[in-house]
Amino acid sequence: MNYQEFKRRWKIEVVPERKPPAFRESVPAIAKAKIIAATSMAEAWKLLDLDYGNLQEVRAKLKKEIRSLKVKATSGPAKIVELFHQIQLVAAKIKATGSNSLLEDEEYVALVGNHLPKEIMWEWLKSKKTGWTEFYNFLEDSARTAKEMLTNESINTALTAESEKPKCPSCNKSHLGKCNKAKNAAVIQGGDKTCPVCNKPAHKYKTKTGAEGTSKRIKDCPGFKAASDDQKQEMIKKIKVKYPVCSKCLSWCHKVEDCKWKTNCLKYNEVHINDMCTLKKFFSCSVSAKSNACYMSLQDIPVHNSNNKARVMFNNGSEITLVSNFFQEEQSSI
Repeated sequence: MNYQEFKRRWKIEVVPERKPPAFRESVPAIAKAKIIAATSMAEAWKLLDLDYGNLQEVRAKLKKEIRSLKVKATSGPAKIVELFHQIQLVAAKIKATGSNSLLEDEEYVALVGNHLPKEIMWEWLKSKKTGWTEFYNFLEDSARTAKEMLTNESINTALTAESEKPKCPSCNKSHLGKCNKAKNAAVIQGGDKTCPVCNKPAHKYKTKTGAEGTSKRIKDCPGFKAASDDQKQEMIKKIKVKYPVCSKCLSWCHKVEDCKWKTNCLKYNEVHINDMCTLKKFFSCSVSAKSNACYMSLQDIPVHNSNNKARVMFNNGSEITLVSNFFQEEQSSI
């Protein structure tokens, strides 16, 4: 096909046509060798036509090119638009050669039809039209309609309100892809209806406005309130086996990294509810550091005869207790 285009453009653009010696300098080396003895342009074209002007061979290559077209789109309208764009390029290349007769073959229609949705080919066959020109016009109209459909879909998607979008059943938010809270949701499924401390329906509480709400916090259970310190610690230990107890708000429905509580307590100015100031000591293992091999288990322990707390790192294999110089000096000055 490149030869056909070269021949057409040479005859149009080179006026008058150059003599064979000059023509030989414009063609590849292998073609130059074939026309080395040509004395006229007619003789040179005749020699080149023998190798490059076989229309049957050009047709075969064209059919192979159409057969190997790759359409990446998945939806029907997008497929039609992409396919028509590729066929446009092929048709423009053929038109540039001045060999439109190459396409007057029903096999081209069948080859292109293999890439089209079945309902579009059904419409073409139903029209009873034949020939490449009619088919190309049909394909162009289909691509124009498909483009309008894609435009309408884009507009509708852009105008869709957030509330109308489907929400994730795990986090109740609109997002794409897999939900990051899927595992947490599986752990606490149905857990907000039953208090894990007493296994009774979740307890009620009064909001600041006086409205009644359902508590999801361990501290609101009467059984937990009435328990001794040792009992409370044992309760939290058992609950943490099944539920992700939050060390900021004492909720059994989410982990501390998912907690939305952002207010500091009044006593220690730390980010947690005020009740945690007295209950935090029952959280025996608060993970604060992690290496490639293990988690470091920490606990705040009240210091005897002092209002201070010592943050202790537990090591079950340790035989001695070490304290920092700063901590020792701080306690000595009290």
